[in-house]
Amino acid sequence: MKIPFQVGKVAVINGGSGVLGSVFSKALASCGAKVAIIGRNQDRLDRISYEIGSSEERHWV
Repeated sequence: MKIPFQVGKVAVINGGSGVLGSVFSKALASCGAKVAIIGRNQDRLDRISYEIGSSEERHWV
């Protein structure tokens, strides 16, 4: 997925523990956006945060 012009921007992903939310979170983070992930399942959110693999400055759970 190619998403241009995301460096330095902040994205808030609601439903981030679901399939689509996790895909969008990873895609936006890989394009340079800071990502805030919101969801109901803390274990899934932790896993997605780990999979993004960036520093805490780039994503929040």
